[in-house]
Amino acid sequence: NHVGGVHNRPPIPDGSAKAECPKFMSHGPCGGVRKGGFCEVYPEMMCPWVTLYFELEKIGQTDWMKKV
Repeated sequence: NHVGGVHNRPPIPDGSAKAECPKFMSHGPCGGVRKGGFCEVYPEMMCPWVTLYFELEKIGQTDWMKKV
């Protein structure tokens, strides 16, 4: 989805789920996700994108991740 040359992320199926990445990755996880799905920046924090995937999996909407 492009508007004015800018790629727009499709709306998250579960509006309550937000990916708030410390590196401001808005279209998916960075390449530094640690073992177990933990954040590269804050090793004690689960990667928000991994958390979002698990939430989408619960509602059967993981295909959304392919659209991002």
